[in-house]
Amino acid sequence: MIWDVLSLLVLVYWALPVALWSLYPVLPGLRASRETYLLIFIVSLMLQCLLKATRRLPVYHSLQLRPVGARDCNLFNRGGSYDGTIGMPSGHVLTTAFVLASLYFTGDVSGLPAAAGILSMCASRYYRRCHTLLQVVAGAVLGGVSAFLLHRALEEHEKQKI
Repeated sequence: MIWDVLSLLVLVYWALPVALWSLYPVLPGLRASRETYLLIFIVSLMLQCLLKATRRLPVYHSLQLRPVGARDCNLFNRGGSYDGTIGMPSGHVLTTAFVLASLYFTGDVSGLPAAAGILSMCASRYYRRCHTLLQVVAGAVLGGVSAFLLHRALEEHEKQKI
């Protein structure tokens, strides 16, 4: 039960940048520009689309397959059997890591809550048997690296504006 709830938190993490963008005028103390929060959301959508597209490529390896007995692994913890489907990397973990790391880089979330959110999503996807340990680690690394690259690109853009 707890793993189901933690898996559903991906919806909260995904909506967080949009909430910050829309509430920007009334929330004092946000450190990034309003456009940055919208960009974080848009890039997270793009990462999901890219992830879905790469899963359709005709490159299969045993490391890409979900664990035997994987069930109810879609966004809302439904969908029946996922045996034999591709689960590399975990989209839940990738989205969570990208959004929370992006908010960490903006200074709006400190390191401990960001790390706790990412680790709890990794644990939920692993213990629900939706992904292997390698698949959740790959999702976390890809999400974190993508957030870092976005942060660096935004920094460079700000330097060029000056």
